[in-house]
Amino acid sequence: MGLVDGPFVVAFGALMALYGYAGFCVIKGNSTQPGGDFHARSHTRVAVLLRAIALFAPQALSTDIFRYVWDGRVQAAHINPYRFIPADPALAPLRDDSIYPNINRADYAHTIYPPPPN
Repeated sequence: MGLVDGPFVVAFGALMALYGYAGFCVIKGNSTQPGGDFHARSHTRVAVLLRAIALFAPQALSTDIFRYVWDGRVQAAHINPYRFIPADPALAPLRDDSIYPNINRADYAHTIYPPPPN
């Protein structure tokens, strides 16, 4: 089974339906009608609740965050992350059991993320 199937698709569909309904209410102008303030408050509560759920949900769609953390760890060690691939023996002392095993393309690709602008 892939990362995006079954329960994820059902939950995503339900959330998109809620989002569509909220968008419809905003476009229709319910927030300016009598009782519209209730709709605005309830939509805000639902939005906060859904963000809170996503905050604690397991990462499922991308492993990029592990590469970001790895690059930061390499830079904190005063090593250029563009110089070595993560699997390079020179970076062995920086490896751990939570970040390193989850890095995408660790054994053949240099980091693809550009440095920040000056």
